[in-house]
Amino acid sequence: MIIDQILNNCNQLNSKIAISYQGRKLTYADLKSAIHQKVNELEAIDSIIIPNINPLDTIVQFLAGAHKKKRCLVVPKDWNKNLNELEDEAASGHFEIGILTSGSTGEPKVIWKSNDNWELAFNHQSDLFRINEKDNVFTIDALSYSANLNSVIHTLWCGGSVILDSLKNASSWSQVIQEEGVSSIFLVPSHWNLLLSKVELFANVRSCLTAGEKLNGKQAKAILKAFPNSILTEYYGSAELGHITYQQNEEIINAPQSVGKSFPSVKISIIDQQIHVNSPYIAAKFKEKGTVGDLGYLENDRLILMGRLGRMFNKRGVNVFAQEIEQVILLHPLVGKAYLHSVNVLSIQKLELLYETNSRNDSPDESELWELLNQKVEKAKHPHFLKRVVEIPTNSNGKIAIGQLSKKLDEEAVVYMT
Repeated sequence: MIIDQILNNCNQLNSKIAISYQGRKLTYADLKSAIHQKVNELEAIDSIIIPNINPLDTIVQFLAGAHKKKRCLVVPKDWNKNLNELEDEAASGHFEIGILTSGSTGEPKVIWKSNDNWELAFNHQSDLFRINEKDNVFTIDALSYSANLNSVIHTLWCGGSVILDSLKNASSWSQVIQEEGVSSIFLVPSHWNLLLSKVELFANVRSCLTAGEKLNGKQAKAILKAFPNSILTEYYGSAELGHITYQQNEEIINAPQSVGKSFPSVKISIIDQQIHVNSPYIAAKFKEKGTVGDLGYLENDRLILMGRLGRMFNKRGVNVFAQEIEQVILLHPLVGKAYLHSVNVLSIQKLELLYETNSRNDSPDESELWELLNQKVEKAKHPHFLKRVVEIPTNSNGKIAIGQLSKKLDEEAVVYMT
């Protein structure tokens, strides 16, 4: 069990720092004491919701819940929904990890993962990501995002030290990384951009990790330049299916459309263009189905991800995958974010590509973007419009906040002329 290994580390490592967060530190002895104290406070209920108000307390509550074999769901601090509205599964009586996800619909739902769904991947994460008991692992405090929480729990399972900071403190991350002797970093690609804007060179970091959205080639080059002695790993997965593929270093640069080869113990098959997975990391409810509707194909045992089924558009009989178009525009050095969506123009659906620049004072000439599309994508798949926007909003997990973006676009009430 995850909690057994962490408590064993607490007994063995006593005075070692387990978690550091904005000046407050917990040793492994402190962590053990806090877990046992919290265990005595837990109510006699099957599921506990943990608002992520204070990340240190969140981790303690999560581990106390694991110790008491509860269902544990970490939610954003402003969460106001009832758990009963989100689930229809009966509690198993074992420790389960709740993952809050909205997929492509924007409607929140909970995916329940077993202890083994996570723990069986931990040894492989340690090997592939170069993380062990000697590492100080940096990530941000948005623990309701499962990849961040997984990074924290895996580090404690290894006996390493977790270094947390907040998104609003991004301008100081480089200082924290240096002062805390960070050797491994996990950030989603959009958060890597924030760090890279303040970093020149860090020779002591030996592992850089990313997930949650596709890392593009220019980002990979920038990370490897800033952290020359590290191995850069991008992994692809989902809340429902767990780890699916991974790729590292030059593979990311040389094959920008790929998300890599199978993660250990994962078998991938393609059925009607949909990615199907068989592995020990899949949530019980999705074990038989084995897919979340992501589309792709295999090329020399490497997975090419085309996008979600809900983000495939049909343009005069041609399937247009949003991710393919977005990745091309992101090749331009001045473009920071991109989002393809459908708009209604005189009762006809048209494709519009929104893009946000890295600097509000510097923007690419639109002809340069069209030229990129001409070079990389057949004309039948081109969007009808390109539109620069001030901001493409993201959630705390770094993914595009589709609901917020839709609201912004509705408020702008743009009228297109044909």
